[in-house]
Amino acid sequence: MSGKKTYIIGNWKLYVGVTEGQRMAERIAEGASLKGQEVVVCPSFPLLALVRDAFARAGIQLGAQDVFWEAKGAYTGEVSAEQLAEAGCRYAIVGHSERREYFGETDEMVARKIQACFRAGIVPIVCIGETSEERAEGKEEEVITRQAAAVPEFEEGNRVVVAYEPRWAIGTGEACSPQLAQQAAGIIHESLQKKGWDNAAILYGGSVTAENAASFCGMPSIHGVLVGGASASAEEFLAIIRSCKE
Repeated sequence: MSGKKTYIIGNWKLYVGVTEGQRMAERIAEGASLKGQEVVVCPSFPLLALVRDAFARAGIQLGAQDVFWEAKGAYTGEVSAEQLAEAGCRYAIVGHSERREYFGETDEMVARKIQACFRAGIVPIVCIGETSEERAEGKEEEVITRQAAAVPEFEEGNRVVVAYEPRWAIGTGEACSPQLAQQAAGIIHESLQKKGWDNAAILYGGSVTAENAASFCGMPSIHGVLVGGASASAEEFLAIIRSCKE
């Protein structure tokens, strides 16, 4: 991993409540040592302002779990990229498999959310990956390439992180093998290069634990991990951070 910045991104999903989240933020901030790493935590919207200061003191970046594509208007329940930036977010997850599956997010919607992030100076964490059925049918490369196409052409000043999260590995306890993740990362890298993204960070997500995180971070085309359920434990998340150090 020498010379490669490692990203450790925690997605708390809907696991962590307000009081618990404040305690967890303090514990993670106290225990994290971030040399050579970009650590990001994405709590639920109500927690953003409550954990921001604790994470800031430790150099941990704040992220959101979703974003809306319009800056303002009559969109009840939505949160704009501009609001997230004002709240202290530097990252936002876009197109997570659960958003695609449960809320019907399309590649077009993901593309609009990416543009909204760029507009507000937020780094989108773009999630892509195939279902078990698509892999069984040999369509994984087609799906990965199509979803990666939502990332627009590179423009100076924009940054993007892309997380390969095979949908069959999300929340199942059955992680993808590092070798398969490396193959997918190669497909993503090739797709992004065609749009001028030479240095975009590519992560793996899906049943990441302290036991397997380093095996993904050690792959040549993988720059870190997107951690779901395991990030809802301060001790497990800290163990993942430690395991992925250079």
